[in-house]
Amino acid sequence: MLAVETTLAAWSRTATGEQLDNGPSLDDLGGPAAVAAEATELAAGPLLGILANATARSLTTHLASTLTPITQALQHGLTHPHSPWTLAEALDTLCNHPGLLAAMDPKLLSRLLAHHAGSALTHQSGTPHLARPALAGLLHLAVTGHCNRHRLLLILTDLDATEPPDALEMLPVLLGTAHSHFGDPALLTVLHRLEQHPHLPEPVRTDACFELALAQIKHAAEADNGPQAQALLDHAALRLNHVIDHSEARPDALAWLTAIHTVLAFTPDRHHSLDDLIDRLHRATCHHQAWNARLGEIPWLTARGSSQAAWHRLAARIHTTAAHLTQPSWYDAARTLADVLDIYRAIHAVRAAGPAPGLHTLIHPVIVDAFAHNAGLLHHLRQALEHDFAHHPDAAALHLSVNDSISSFGHPETQAVPAHREQEADWAAYPQLHGLITRTHTHAPTPTDPLILDSLERSLVQRLQAARPHPADQFDRHLRSLYDQLRRHRDFVPPIDGYLAGLVEHFLKFLYLRFDAQPNLYADRTAYLGPCPPSQTTRYWPEAALQNDYHCDLIGAFPHGTIHRERPDRGGGRSDLEYEPRPGIRFPIETKRRIAPFTRAELHASYLAQTANYTATSLPFALLLVGDHSGHNRGYSDIDDRVWTTLHARSPTEIPRLIVIGVLPIGRAVPSRTR
Repeated sequence: MLAVETTLAAWSRTATGEQLDNGPSLDDLGGPAAVAAEATELAAGPLLGILANATARSLTTHLASTLTPITQALQHGLTHPHSPWTLAEALDTLCNHPGLLAAMDPKLLSRLLAHHAGSALTHQSGTPHLARPALAGLLHLAVTGHCNRHRLLLILTDLDATEPPDALEMLPVLLGTAHSHFGDPALLTVLHRLEQHPHLPEPVRTDACFELALAQIKHAAEADNGPQAQALLDHAALRLNHVIDHSEARPDALAWLTAIHTVLAFTPDRHHSLDDLIDRLHRATCHHQAWNARLGEIPWLTARGSSQAAWHRLAARIHTTAAHLTQPSWYDAARTLADVLDIYRAIHAVRAAGPAPGLHTLIHPVIVDAFAHNAGLLHHLRQALEHDFAHHPDAAALHLSVNDSISSFGHPETQAVPAHREQEADWAAYPQLHGLITRTHTHAPTPTDPLILDSLERSLVQRLQAARPHPADQFDRHLRSLYDQLRRHRDFVPPIDGYLAGLVEHFLKFLYLRFDAQPNLYADRTAYLGPCPPSQTTRYWPEAALQNDYHCDLIGAFPHGTIHRERPDRGGGRSDLEYEPRPGIRFPIETKRRIAPFTRAELHASYLAQTANYTATSLPFALLLVGDHSGHNRGYSDIDDRVWTTLHARSPTEIPRLIVIGVLPIGRAVPSRTR
């Protein structure tokens, strides 16, 4: 036994559970010199993954030159892997640690993985099982921009179902994921070959069928019209039924199928009860989450999980809207109409990549008919157009559709749709949108509703951020880490978990965008990110500047009426912000400004008690957003160090309150002035 193996065995006997989860560092294995002396032998055996993880954990504590012999040994171990699972384990570590990946030369690694995959897919290969980990690693490199994606696509699109069956295991998942990222139609052709090949193992053919179903759902969201969208969803449902019938356990297929049925139940030719379907969707989603609770999430698959969550939110909103449309009158007309308009704009709910009129025309006839046949609802709509929704284009479009529907029954409407009041948009507040309109030289009418302009600008900025490979990968890993901490709390259970997970995801997105943003991102709204103007009487931005920006971002992202500000009677005072997706389910959000340097312990001592107090009669979860105005002339730490969770209990018998904390640098100098 090697000396490092002996040290590893001794360390594992005394390590805590958390240390075992994180794995040893090079110091735990005897130090870089001791590890370097045996690195070649370690990398050639089953400890390749542990060696890679220990090296990644030590990048910031040891000089790069000290680690060079170890990274060279890792390169040799990846070239001659002990087994497919050791290769997969090492590649997972590389993909989750950009620093180690950079030290290993991603271009050289991509050529090596392409060689492994090409060899494994031939019948002469003695290691067909290397195909899956090699291609999965290559896919990650392509998605994050560390290699040319065409190297990956050339291998995947060349598959013809005659490769060794062991080499094709799990490849349909990679094909489907690659298609969702790159949109190459040739990948679907390969999936068809795998699905229809009679001599392939049943699991491979079933996986191909499932991936084709997901592709059809995506195409339905981007369809040109309602009938085409419905046909695609019907075909996807048939494929998902086939997957469920031919697989021992596929809760993912059941969750997708139920979401599709819920959407189709909102069409004029409905055949199922929405209440029953929503109940089935809730149970299917919980089953799927429980099934995957102990499995590691693969970074390049997270986008598909977001897509599934979007469809589930769409189905839940449909249920809410259906209940509204059966009522002859509304108690809170403005809030309820906003819920209805969320579904009328269903095109946005599933985050389609491009124009998606298919879903819109598929479900909006139900809404139009409800208004056309119910005088009380039509009265609400007319009143809304005169007051709360006077300049709302979707409300005006809905009213126009209702008038057309009434006219087709022989009862023409004479009331005109209120004209939109034209006003010049302040393009300084919408730089991305203005740049897009200028580049495309469009002559189409430009919207003037500030809510619409804010939504469009935010969407463009988020797409721009998502196009940058490294931050997107970092965000996925960061979000998974927060979710892991939330899952450990006893009260993180359905339906609370879904609402809180969505709020935390938005919270982290807000922080990521503001960390990178310049102060003029949204004109005066985000000016607090930079230094105070000379005309201001104080050199510190007020707390309200950060609170206003986050409040605007929240109300643009969550259903109308679920975000509240300055809510009284909360813990003996007023909560700054509050997310209340359903009566009785509320999450307080406290905002603070700090002008003195601080540690985490000092921040906890200053703000946790007040934040936790707002949860005294509600769920034990809250958010704390701190604007760090302590001076950043020397720069500031990265976002991983500024977002975390902590537990706070005020008595031995109290359920610990879980607080998600984000610290945003504000009032910061331009990067060129940092020293």
